[in-house]
Amino acid sequence: MNPAITAALIAADQQIEAPTPVQRLTKAGAVSSNTAIVIEPASPAEHKQLDGAIGRGFITRHHSGRFYVNPRAVAEHNQSIGYALLLGLLIAGSVIASVVALITFDG
Repeated sequence: MNPAITAALIAADQQIEAPTPVQRLTKAGAVSSNTAIVIEPASPAEHKQLDGAIGRGFITRHHSGRFYVNPRAVAEHNQSIGYALLLGLLIAGSVIASVVALITFDG
């Protein structure tokens, strides 16, 4: 294998993703207006993540300019992802069962 490709694969494997604003606030314990903190987005991408999280209700901007996580909104979002995943698995299972039935009874 090409050494440049190997080096790139190793670097990509070792790359650590920067924490999201929700993760940063949660780790800092900013989960209410009393524990809200100031965060400065480190990049335009993080600023976009922060704005998106505020728009979805995951993060609340306190009137003082500090931010905190809305744990209930995050938990509800995570629960809805679980339901969507379960629904996807059920649909995939149904499609597979239909294909097996068509193949079995076609002959």
